[in-house]
Amino acid sequence: MRDLLCDFIPWRMYAHESIRNGTIPLWNPYSSLGQPFLAFPQTAVFYPLNFIFYIFPITAALRCFIILHMFLAGFFMYILMRHWMVSRTPAFVSAIVFMFNGAVVSRLEFLSFISTIIWAPLLFYLFDNAIKKISLWHCILTGIAMSAQLLAGHTQTFYYTYLLLGLYWVVNLIQNGLATRKFKPNLKMSFHFPLTTLVAILLSMIQLLPTIELTHLSIRSENYDPKMIAASLHPLHLFTFLIPYLFGKPGWDNVFWGITQAEFWSGSFYVGTFTLMLCLPAVMIFFSNKTQKKLNIPLSDTNAISKFRFLIMFFFSVLILLIVLSSGIYTPIYNIFYCYLPFFNKFRWPSRIMEMGVFSLAIIAGIGTHYFFSIVQNCKSINQKNNYLHLLLKIVIILDIILIIGFLCGYFIPEKIIPLITEYINFRHFESMPISLETRYSQMLKEYMYMLIILNACIILFFLGIYRIINYRALNVLISLIIIADLFIMFKELNHYSNENIYKEKTDVIKFLESDKDLFRVATKYSNAQQFLYGFKNDPVFSWAKSALIGETSLPFHIFKLVGGGELKINHYMEFWKYLINNFSTLPISSNILNLLNVKYTIDGGNTENILFHNGSKKLIVTENNKCLPRVFVVGKASILSGKKDIFSKLFNENFEPSREIIIEAQENDIDKPSSEEINYKIKNLEYTPNKIIIDIELNNNGFLVLGDTYYPGWKAYIGEKETKIYKTNYIMRSIFIKKGVHKVEFIYAPSSFKIGYITTLSTVFILIVLGILKYYKYMQNKKHLKSPPTLSIIYK
Repeated sequence: MRDLLCDFIPWRMYAHESIRNGTIPLWNPYSSLGQPFLAFPQTAVFYPLNFIFYIFPITAALRCFIILHMFLAGFFMYILMRHWMVSRTPAFVSAIVFMFNGAVVSRLEFLSFISTIIWAPLLFYLFDNAIKKISLWHCILTGIAMSAQLLAGHTQTFYYTYLLLGLYWVVNLIQNGLATRKFKPNLKMSFHFPLTTLVAILLSMIQLLPTIELTHLSIRSENYDPKMIAASLHPLHLFTFLIPYLFGKPGWDNVFWGITQAEFWSGSFYVGTFTLMLCLPAVMIFFSNKTQKKLNIPLSDTNAISKFRFLIMFFFSVLILLIVLSSGIYTPIYNIFYCYLPFFNKFRWPSRIMEMGVFSLAIIAGIGTHYFFSIVQNCKSINQKNNYLHLLLKIVIILDIILIIGFLCGYFIPEKIIPLITEYINFRHFESMPISLETRYSQMLKEYMYMLIILNACIILFFLGIYRIINYRALNVLISLIIIADLFIMFKELNHYSNENIYKEKTDVIKFLESDKDLFRVATKYSNAQQFLYGFKNDPVFSWAKSALIGETSLPFHIFKLVGGGELKINHYMEFWKYLINNFSTLPISSNILNLLNVKYTIDGGNTENILFHNGSKKLIVTENNKCLPRVFVVGKASILSGKKDIFSKLFNENFEPSREIIIEAQENDIDKPSSEEINYKIKNLEYTPNKIIIDIELNNNGFLVLGDTYYPGWKAYIGEKETKIYKTNYIMRSIFIKKGVHKVEFIYAPSSFKIGYITTLSTVFILIVLGILKYYKYMQNKKHLKSPPTLSIIYK
């Protein structure tokens, strides 16, 4: 609910409004003195399935969006498993696991994640067809699906999917090369992945080029903190594959206390106890070279067994690698990838890579279920099952006994176990624990007991199936129901269903700010409070968050504020902001800097921790600053400086007067300068829209017209019909030199990155449509030729 309320819904509402008004939302003027909107990947303006938000009201669109994507996740996984010759029920098992695993359900608030991860099985389905049929057309289809995944907005998930698909291509290329030793088919296959990548890139250029431009200018262009300490998967955290709430439930202040997982979702990968059991039969495929003969499996399934062995080898190997990489600081291997694999160092949270692990587990479980059913269905006698299922059952029972002994030890001798647990508790907020250690321990035992109940129910079902005490169809139904029930019970309370009006609600603070028709900005004390909202399920807290203007909650209401949401924050603005925050105690509300930033109101109140965790007062104090500078003003003096240190030294000096002087960042010193520091001017008209600003101004002397918005490439300035240079001013703003007289000034955001991307994407779409028409025409011609009856030639003598 946190990121849904604070980021994703405001973004969707802003895009909805812009598109309804016939405008492409290139720029967001309301956050951080203005920042790119479309270039932020997670805004996903051009993601095809986001059309739902552009048509329906926001709450209806949100429901449709989530339901559609959950359905597609299962549908794509189902057709992938059927393509790999897995029977219906096992394919359904894979689909259910992929739809409702911990990684997906715990991140439903991240709309960009669920809209990206669902495309993974479809990509493998299309690409495997390309490999199997040596079809370039299927490569193009894969590229189209890959483009949809890229446009969905979660770049990190796309990157991991892309790496996994690329690895699958390489392994298949090597295997086919060794098996066939034929040059031509392998040469064609070697072009499959590059062609797929090319199609995806060309189709996505409308989003990709603006994002690349922003990335180079953002905080991620430099050394980026990978959050290894906050999100490396501790080896003990692997127990959450059996007990998902072993270390607590979502929330801050030690509601969740895993020492290397800052938030629950970053370590949530539960796929179900029974699902893990069903992975074990898949392992047995490696140890049964004569499986088909011993189990009387039909000859038609011989290729399936060979394919299964390959898939199990691939996805088990991938799973092990992903577990190692997700360990982050606990293994040196992560650093190798971080330093040498291109773009790997642009993403944080090492444990996030395990989202591909649950994808692999869903596939392995489906194959294991298929293999289990094949053995049960095709064995003619109990003796034929002994070598396989009995061994499997014995292994599971031994593990079950070990787990039961562990539970009994924890139940009867807690004084021996609790000291061991404290070593793994997150000590960062240990003193402020709202729940006692004994209460937490009791919760852990309850979760442990639930796991044992599910595990033993699965063992009983295995036993009943092996000895055919229940029939084959009943076994199919029961396995599916147990997996669904297990995942549903575990995650039914994970997501909060709030009042549907929470997104459009206007709080008293928002109403007050809207009532002031001036052009101004708001500074809020709670700019960094968004992360602490994680895990909350009460609407009053979310209403308070909207009043405090946390995240992008103010965006749909067109309220300008100093800091916005999103990961790709503009680097030079964040440098300025951090310097301001670090020195804020020495800067009163009427200080030059806040005046310069056009801050008319500040929002203050109680301590965030007291408000959220100790039921503190949610009362907010809105203070007015009457000395703030207007959004547009003119000065007659400019200093030319080139280094951040020199600029900040002058800019943050108490003697600096921003209403009379500006600092231009430039290497050259041949900039036009006003003839007088005293300038009288009058702004006759100001039209302020996201992508275009029109200013009608009259002034009696030459000067610098300052626009208090972020300096960013793509903005162009015109005086009359003539383009003029925009100077980077006061480290973060824009200004132009303007001569005395009456002028019409226009600032227009028209980035070349978007224009080039737009043309490239449309050209690619046109080419693909033409190729599709030609492909269809050729198909119809071949079909017509095959249907035409044979002709008889009669020769008369």
